[in-house]
Amino acid sequence: MKHFYSRSFYFIVVVMLLFALSVPTSPSAASTHASLLESIQQQLNEIIAAVARIQVRLLEIIAEEARPPEKSTVVESSVPAKTEEKAVSTSTEAVWKFVSLPSVYLSQPLAILYRFSITGGAVDTIIPSTTYAISLSDVSIKDLEVYAYSDDLFSVPAFLRNTTTKENRVGKQIGFLDSASSAVSILFDQGPPQVQISAGETYYFELRGTVVAKNRSAFVTIAVDGLTEITLE
Repeated sequence: MKHFYSRSFYFIVVVMLLFALSVPTSPSAASTHASLLESIQQQLNEIIAAVARIQVRLLEIIAEEARPPEKSTVVESSVPAKTEEKAVSTSTEAVWKFVSLPSVYLSQPLAILYRFSITGGAVDTIIPSTTYAISLSDVSIKDLEVYAYSDDLFSVPAFLRNTTTKENRVGKQIGFLDSASSAVSILFDQGPPQVQISAGETYYFELRGTVVAKNRSAFVTIAVDGLTEITLE
């Protein structure tokens, strides 16, 4: 291929020179002849540069084809993947999972603080309470409430205490959170006594709170034991 481009180059040069020599050389055409020669010289320079680039590229292609293929090495990480489920020691235990929030903004006065689901194991499971790890900064939160739903859209109330009012609150803690204490336990005593997760059934829980005196730099970190920790601002 390299020889082919070289022959083509010389052929083009010869043709252009013959063309230049065939131009009349009378005094009246001297200036035109000079301009033509200058144009031919410029074109020859461009052709030479193009041929040089082609030759360099051909050499690169030949070198790439001659290079042995690189071996891909897959390194397995020794760090175990973080789980979002509580450890299940037996098949009869319920499985807890974190559910993402529609927003991580601390809206006032009412904010959705956390969501999770509980799926029953092989037998019915009684859930007496939930414990949250909460840390506050430049904000106050009071009157925590836990609501329960039977769908992942958090639209169908579950464990109704009053079917007329559709009240599905299962736990509540009145008063302001103590910023010095990071563990907050909420009993499931507002709906049926405790909460029973039927075998194989999944229920969805939502923690709400009233946001007070929120500053611009305010944030809250919160998690249920063993599940994902999130930060709301």
